[in-house]
Amino acid sequence: MSRRRVAIIGLGMAVTPHAKSLLDLADRVEIAAAFSRSPERTAAFAKEFAIPTTNDLDAIVADKSIGAVLILTPPWTHLDLVRRMAGAGKHILLEKPVEATTARAIELVDLYRRAGSRWR
Repeated sequence: MSRRRVAIIGLGMAVTPHAKSLLDLADRVEIAAAFSRSPERTAAFAKEFAIPTTNDLDAIVADKSIGAVLILTPPWTHLDLVRRMAGAGKHILLEKPVEATTARAIELVDLYRRAGSRWR
C-alpha cells in the first residue's frame, strides 16, 4: 500500500492528538506539511514534532501530491478553508463544530459535495 500525503491546517490546541495519530499511521500516511499563519505556533510545533511546517497555505493548495487535509482551525474559518481545499480536489477531515452557524455549515457541506473530491 502506498502512503497517502496529508497536510495539517491549524496548529492550535487541537493539533497534538491529531499529529500523534497521523504519526502512528506512518506506514500509510505521510504528513507533507503542517500549516499555521502564526510563525510562533509553527516554531513551537516544529520543536515538538519532526514534521515539515509552513506558513504558506497557497503551497498546500497547489501541491497536487497532498490528497487530504485536516482542518483544525476555529469554526468561523472552516467555510473559506473548505472552499479552497475542495476546489483544489483535496479530501477534508474537519474538526468540529463544522462551522459557526447552521447556514454556514449547510453552505460548507453543499460546496464540498459539489466539488466531488476524490482521493488520489
